[in-house]
Amino acid sequence: MAHPQLNKNSRSTIVGSGWRFNIVSRRTQDTVVQRASFFRVCLGIRRTDRSNEKTVRNIHQAYSDPIELIWLHAASQMGMRIERSSEVNASWNGDGVLTIGSSESLDPDDCLAQMILHEACHALCEGPESLNKQDWGLESFNPAKKIHEHACLRLQAAFADRHGMRSFFASTTVFRRYYDQLPLDPLADDDDDPAIAMARDAFARAIAGPWFQPLDDAIRRTSIVAKVIADIVDPKSLWHSPR
Repeated sequence: MAHPQLNKNSRSTIVGSGWRFNIVSRRTQDTVVQRASFFRVCLGIRRTDRSNEKTVRNIHQAYSDPIELIWLHAASQMGMRIERSSEVNASWNGDGVLTIGSSESLDPDDCLAQMILHEACHALCEGPESLNKQDWGLESFNPAKKIHEHACLRLQAAFADRHGMRSFFASTTVFRRYYDQLPLDPLADDDDDPAIAMARDAFARAIAGPWFQPLDDAIRRTSIVAKVIADIVDPKSLWHSPR
């Protein structure tokens, strides 16, 4: 490709974007502005003065996180309305509203998906009557309720295991050690943990009820996203080795 030459006595070279330009300059006439103009002409760039221009556009769509869309849909199918607040971690009002902590108030390994699944498992463990009770009828700081939390985590692992997502949906509370030590089959009746019977009853209740399909489908869809990005995520990411 030939380039125009103004004067062979003085020549400078600009290399950019894979193109090489031999730009000739005359010391007494050429200026930085002239060279810039020549460069724009070569690239086909038209100069526009935008100093007094106000950019106005109509925005008709907004970005939504796909995993949150999946789980908000699942919650809707279960009759739950999800609200976010920095005042709580998670709270059920006994009348169809599940409030989840806002993203800035949660731990780095928390996510809306895990929290909706966890609260749904609490409801399944406590039975249909819990839907009309504040926080499923559970008292957060009552040590006697530990078995209820353990049963919830066993049920949570059983759901997640159906699509190889146990690690992704792990507990993010002080009960994480219990969750991590669960056996391959979290519902297997192979020890004297009283939470097993409660979790098994809850799983049977789930299969027979209307919540199984929305929860299972949401976990399946989440697992598809996990597989798509498996080879590009940082090892510190929650998406790394979700199994």
